[in-house]
Amino acid sequence: MTDSLFPRLVLAKGREKSLLRRHPWIFSGGVARMEGKARSGETIDIVDHQGNGWPAALTRHRPQIRARVWTFDRNEAIDSAFFERRLQQAQTWRAWLAERDGLDSYRLIAGESDGLPGVISTALATFSCCSCSA
Repeated sequence: MTDSLFPRLVLAKGREKSLLRRHPWIFSGGVARMEGKARSGETIDIVDHQGNGWPAALTRHRPQIRARVWTFDRNEAIDSAFFERRLQQAQTWRAWLAERDGLDSYRLIAGESDGLPGVISTALATFSCCSCSA
């Protein structure tokens, strides 16, 4: 793993199995410890108990789900281009569905389904609303 400026969440031994199955949530029981300080909503790195790198995630300070994975590609940077790609992919897909089905109101961004955990956006005719949460 390369050096990072992000705090690190260290997984408990054996808890990387859910990541191997591409499950996007890291539950509190899977966390051995945090290295560094992270506020809820910040990006963190994930490492296993041996220090091997895993995907970056969005941290949460809630009892059950402690982190939500941004990407399963360990080499994908979490930067403005990452968010632009994800937003464009979601918009392109939903616009196609809306046109196909003749809709003027639809879910534009659906959180983990679009690789944007905590982001929900709904298009309502001529405007849209967005909700972001850690």
